[in-house]
Amino acid sequence: MEETERKLLYSEYVKKLELLAEVYLTVTLAIPITLVSIQLAKTIAGQGNLVSIYGIIYGFMPIVSLLLIVLIYALSPEKNLNRPGVKYLALIPIFAVAGFGVGLYLRNPEFYILAFSIAGSALSAILMRGKIEEDDKISSQILQYMNRVLSLVEAGKDTTEAFRLASLEMAHPLKKYVFVFAEMIHKGVPRNRAFEWLKNATASPDVSLISKILSKTIEAGGRIVEVLLTLSREITRLESYRKERDASAKTYGVLMVIAAFLFLGIAATMSFMFIGQFEKLEAKTHSGGGHLTGQNF
Repeated sequence: MEETERKLLYSEYVKKLELLAEVYLTVTLAIPITLVSIQLAKTIAGQGNLVSIYGIIYGFMPIVSLLLIVLIYALSPEKNLNRPGVKYLALIPIFAVAGFGVGLYLRNPEFYILAFSIAGSALSAILMRGKIEEDDKISSQILQYMNRVLSLVEAGKDTTEAFRLASLEMAHPLKKYVFVFAEMIHKGVPRNRAFEWLKNATASPDVSLISKILSKTIEAGGRIVEVLLTLSREITRLESYRKERDASAKTYGVLMVIAAFLFLGIAATMSFMFIGQFEKLEAKTHSGGGHLTGQNF
């Protein structure tokens, strides 16, 4: 894919994120909160029921949020990339089920499902970040490695020696991969096989792309130095645009996190301050055989 096409693709994705952020705020927060407020008012007047309130807070809102997450993933240009640590997302439903069990035992399932789900989300995010942090660092270091190889070649070193010397100057985590790669070609391993190993050794998309292109270049008998120079320019442009894209994505991410915490705060407040009281009033009304009216207050 050409750099211009890639930039257009990501620009379209960012625009879609803007629309989805507005949908999230409207569909999962503004409308449900309005409906809950109406239902609470009707319950006080003896015309509502708590089932609809529970359904909106613990059914409709989480399901719509999940659907939006799936939609965002489906629209992502990078959805087919191998993401390390994705398996940790399974912790969220596991914690939710555990919270349901604890809640049944302690007779407050709503609160414990919510609390355990938040804990599971936080733990999965921490574990996933630990997995992808290495790939982020590798992507930021690969350009430095390529430029160092090119400078050594320009200084008169052959490419095999340039790869090895440049690997010694790199910092971790990239060093442990490029050092093994450089030793492989230094000891006579065919370069295309060495590049194939490097492509599969890390999940970094930049390293995989560069290794794949260089491997094909060697198989086709091309000049590896010229390809390295072209790749260096391409990665530089891509890194510049990636920073721009990440800044936009983080802005919308912060807005959605704030909205999510707002929802959690409202749900917890309702759970503690309103719903329990309404259940008592409803039980009192049923035991008296009448309807809940203003006289009950």
